[in-house]
Amino acid sequence: MKYFRSAAILGSLVALAFSVSGMTATKKMCDGFLPPNDVKIPVGNHSYIGMRNNGGVTEAEYNKIMDRIQALYENVVKQKGGSLVINRLWTDSTVNSSAEQQGNRWIINMYGGIARHPDTTVEGEALIACHEMGHHLGGAPKINSMFGGAWATNEGGADYFATLKCLRDFFAQDNNSSILANANIDPLAKSQCLAQFKAQNDQDLCMRISMSSESVSYLFQDLSSEKTRPQFSTPDTSTVSRTNDAHPATQCRMDTYFSGSLCPVATSVNNSDTDVNAGSCVQGTDALGFRPRCWFSPTTGGGGGGGGGGGGGGKDDCPVADPNMCKLLCQLDPTQPFCKN
Repeated sequence: MKYFRSAAILGSLVALAFSVSGMTATKKMCDGFLPPNDVKIPVGNHSYIGMRNNGGVTEAEYNKIMDRIQALYENVVKQKGGSLVINRLWTDSTVNSSAEQQGNRWIINMYGGIARHPDTTVEGEALIACHEMGHHLGGAPKINSMFGGAWATNEGGADYFATLKCLRDFFAQDNNSSILANANIDPLAKSQCLAQFKAQNDQDLCMRISMSSESVSYLFQDLSSEKTRPQFSTPDTSTVSRTNDAHPATQCRMDTYFSGSLCPVATSVNNSDTDVNAGSCVQGTDALGFRPRCWFSPTTGGGGGGGGGGGGGGKDDCPVADPNMCKLLCQLDPTQPFCKN
């Protein structure tokens, strides 16, 4: 009987979706770089305590990062028929970021609150911007959503794009050897970068990206109040049976960043909107650098919804693949068995 109710509710939501889709051309991510949170960090507020307390980035550093992202991707987006818009929301205290499309306007919303978080470094803020560009340019797997989300690369895919493509081009403009000379690089990350790449420039890029990975991973740990610190040496060993479109767990996201940084495929080889293997490393073909199994299933590619390790089609599974629809169903009827998963 419960599933008859959920089917009726789902039918109403579908009708609402089509009604809403006729009123607007906006296709927006329901969640941002982070899951929804209530943390606010206004301009000038230095009272927030994070995991490492590096102080966040300055407004000048923030603008320099946005300038470089605009220069890197303005023509790329134009060639795809879009116009890149970076909303520089420095004074907004929101600790998040997001991506959306309005007609031919490909938008990333970069809030100042997350840039001011004490765990956010220059490297971390660059990764956050690259993640949002990944929703536009990261290719498959796409978010499976009846609300027009199929344009967007899913969360894990946007993370993968950030270190596989975007940050390499972003940091290639810096003197990374000089920056690394004063940096504390994780020993495992350093050894893997040195072993995977032969050219010093590539080794330096890989190690610089590891700094980005640590910054945002500590940010995740802080905002989710996790006691266990994410580390390169403690990968997430879980395996999903279908691709998870939602935010992966903290360690899984760190693993994704690390994998992207270790994949030797050139940034000039683009990802594909339909072929998950294009422009990427592939498990079974490459020894390192492929999408982690803690969120990605090679057998299903994209459109999995759900959470880590969730099977497909069980009696207690959500009857739709779209995680946002599942959330709406649970809000309307929290007694559904899949709402307890």
